[in-house]
Amino acid sequence: MGRGGGGAADSGGAGSASFGAGGASGTFLEKWIDPGADITGGAYVGAATGGAGGTGGTGTGGTGADATIIIQGVVYTAKGGPGGQGMATGAGLAVTNVAWLAADTSGPSDFLSSTPGETGDRWANGVGAPGAGGSNPFSGGAGLNAFPSVGPNALGFGGGGGGAVAWNTGNRDGGAGSRTLIIVAEYR
Repeated sequence: MGRGGGGAADSGGAGSASFGAGGASGTFLEKWIDPGADITGGAYVGAATGGAGGTGGTGTGGTGADATIIIQGVVYTAKGGPGGQGMATGAGLAVTNVAWLAADTSGPSDFLSSTPGETGDRWANGVGAPGAGGSNPFSGGAGLNAFPSVGPNALGFGGGGGGAVAWNTGNRDGGAGSRTLIIVAEYR
């Protein structure tokens, strides 16, 4: 379950502010397999790091990598979550697009979930809030930092990175999503 990075925040002078959106969590996939014999596995791929946070002031966070495993010859893929959108500087009302859920997952599953990141919102001159990262059962997603600041990185496994906050001067980068987790439990 890959996870998206948070959106960047751009600032261009006194009285301006911007608030990046949070990245979505990666897809959580759960599958119960009853093969009637020992489970045979194959290759697996999981990312050691999450989607990068957005950079350059208005950059959108990176999409998290997919996590893939082969069991009994069937390929299961938990899709990475998209990154949060960055916001350009300004003083008026603005809302970023939400980092929607991760794309469809291949292979049959018994349970799927993904949580979008929150929007970055500017309500007035210097007043607003960045978006928190999306959560899943193994990560609460990145929270919020005081501003101005870079977006916080997600902790745990598969959570989305937090959006950045820029106020008056200096661009801020979004937070990174957290890494992949693959668990295989065999019961006899």
